[in-house]
Amino acid sequence: MIQINITRSGLDLQALPEIIGNKVLPKFMKALADLAYDTMLQRAPYRTGGLRLSIVKRTTKDSAEVGPTVSYAPYVEFGTKPHEIRPINARALRFEVGGRTVFAKTVWHPGTRPHPFIAPAFEQVARRMGPIWQEKFGQEIK
Repeated sequence: MIQINITRSGLDLQALPEIIGNKVLPKFMKALADLAYDTMLQRAPYRTGGLRLSIVKRTTKDSAEVGPTVSYAPYVEFGTKPHEIRPINARALRFEVGGRTVFAKTVWHPGTRPHPFIAPAFEQVARRMGPIWQEKFGQEIK
């Protein structure tokens, strides 16, 4: 599974005073996870809805994980190279072309272009991390 993982240790917040860390850090993690989740939902392509419906968000006081759970998400994110398709559970492939049923032992798939939706979410989180921290931390010390 490809996903965005944000952890306290990954953010180098180990020295954060306990009182502030226990109040601010959970809000900070939730805000980052919400931003990543919303960005992925907006950017994920929609065909059947399965990819978008698979995007999950898990947060704890020290970490957050956001990402799709479907197995084909990496192929959407990074695209595919041209490749041959062969039948696995049959002797031939069956498909429709122009209203006609066609059988073939192999077909050549031209590949697919990448449709990044996880990387842009990561970039958005990285760009907004400072302002979100200021917003969450500033609310607690006023």
